[in-house]
Amino acid sequence: MRFSFIIPAFNAEDHIERCVESVLDQTGRDFECVIVDDGSSDRTAELCDALAKRDPRIAVLHTPNQGVILARKAGSAVCKGDYLLCLDSDDSLERGLLEKLDGILTENPDADMVAFGYRTCIQGKTGETAVAAEVADAFDEGMYRGERIELIRDNFLYDGRTGTENDGAMTYSMCTKAIRRDLFVRCIAKVPGGIRLGEDMLFVLNVLNECRAVYVSRYCGYNYYENPRSATHNYREGDIRNGYRVLRELLNLSGGGENRTVQAMHLMVNYFWDKYISCGCIAEDFGAFRSMIENETDRDLLAAIRDTDLPGMSGAFRFKKYLISRHALRTVRLYSVLRFRKAR
Repeated sequence: MRFSFIIPAFNAEDHIERCVESVLDQTGRDFECVIVDDGSSDRTAELCDALAKRDPRIAVLHTPNQGVILARKAGSAVCKGDYLLCLDSDDSLERGLLEKLDGILTENPDADMVAFGYRTCIQGKTGETAVAAEVADAFDEGMYRGERIELIRDNFLYDGRTGTENDGAMTYSMCTKAIRRDLFVRCIAKVPGGIRLGEDMLFVLNVLNECRAVYVSRYCGYNYYENPRSATHNYREGDIRNGYRVLRELLNLSGGGENRTVQAMHLMVNYFWDKYISCGCIAEDFGAFRSMIENETDRDLLAAIRDTDLPGMSGAFRFKKYLISRHALRTVRLYSVLRFRKAR
């Protein structure tokens, strides 16, 4: 079997059918689809079982709620495809994705991973879908073997070639990658359970560290539907503690390399700033805000952020880093209230 899809689904009754139908509608036919019902409390389990009865290529696992990364681990353990792909239950695929990937892999059979682009979609109140943007990785299309992979590794978290602040030259998402099954299973085992923001990034970094050959395609075959209620758009208790866990993993993966350490610190300063601002907007007063931050702060890593020089960054970024690393919580709280609370 050529491809396996892994779809974690938690309380996904509103969109799981659209998601799975986009898999079944592929022009490439050599695939299976493993849906992991992650302890849903709505009709998701029922809908998934009904889909499996319709098509023998669909298998369903029912597990207790454990989060996306562990659901993907469970799904990968039963997959039979040569290459594994992840698909989020509220997203969908372009119809020609598998046919495109099959052509690339036929011409490049040594590829451990194929990275491709995505389309940002917005669904209107009446159900129509509009494409807001197409996003492809900032590399030339083609195969990256041997030492050329270093170009991807060195610019994954932060694209140092541009001279401006950015989110990296390759998307962090697991959903825009087709990965050889043995490599997928080996690398997903290295990602700690319980991380709920940043798990994709850690997984892809582990894959890149082990890859021998990566093909970069500028074809945008994944449809990402924006959801303002998703975890990446809001603050939840534990988000800051989660950030420190991710930072520690990133520093371990960097192997002490100065460039990759800078990349990790740049990424996490922006992450913490967003979470501090979100926290400041919902906290009733400064005491509540300080308590939320203090309870989740890793002092050792906070000192590491303070002591790491990040050259070439803008004045605005350096100001964020200063406030976070110096634990200037009163200033951050005041800024969040004055700048953002009225807009909410």
